[in-house]
Amino acid sequence: MAGRLTISPWPAVTIDPHRDGNVDWSLDPFGQPTWFEAYQSGRWIEALIGRYLDGGPGADAYRARARALLLGWVHNVPIQARDPLTLICASEAFPGQGWIGDQVPLVVNYQAAHWPGA
Repeated sequence: MAGRLTISPWPAVTIDPHRDGNVDWSLDPFGQPTWFEAYQSGRWIEALIGRYLDGGPGADAYRARARALLLGWVHNVPIQARDPLTLICASEAFPGQGWIGDQVPLVVNYQAAHWPGA
């Protein structure tokens, strides 16, 4: 919510200083493929969705924040970098909304077609 992201074991990074969802999805502050993969996968957005789905005061703010981040993620992260589980989780927070729901089959089909095997 504060525009900072921590992907362990690296320190926190400011990814969204204005907290408006305008994130640089090519950001790679540590030059580490593991950090970059985790960042672009969008898995960390699931925590915001979880807080929304938990309900309670502030739930709508978590949903709005997740939406702002997801809109940029869907438009700026290559399909091969997107985690299908993030999309499925997001579709729970935005049921019936094509901007996210329509992405699930695209990513799942891409993953199936490019699966390297066991």
